[in-house]
Amino acid sequence: MLVERSNFTVSRMGRLLGVSRSGFYAWLGRVPSQRAIRAERIEAKVAWFHGDSDEVSGSPRILADLRCDGEVISRKTVAKKAAPLKKAVAKKAPAKKAVRKAAKRK
Repeated sequence: MLVERSNFTVSRMGRLLGVSRSGFYAWLGRVPSQRAIRAERIEAKVAWFHGDSDEVSGSPRILADLRCDGEVISRKTVAKKAAPLKKAVAKKAPAKKAVRKAAKRK
């Protein structure tokens, strides 16, 4: 809604999205929670450790790096944050199988 405010009225967007106008303005003034701030920090660190390893480190190695960096974090949290990074890496194309011509029947 924040991006589209120049194109549509807040009332109209709120009606279409099922959000009250007052709720939108309350959300605008709200500061991020400690949990959201920590999640952003963890995502940034995971992305940095992944990029620093030439995008080959998986979640076990990133977990060890984060723990050495002083973070108290679980294995599952790191795996969840690292999953989108693995999908972004280009995968090798599968090898093409040789096509054999069928023997002509007489």
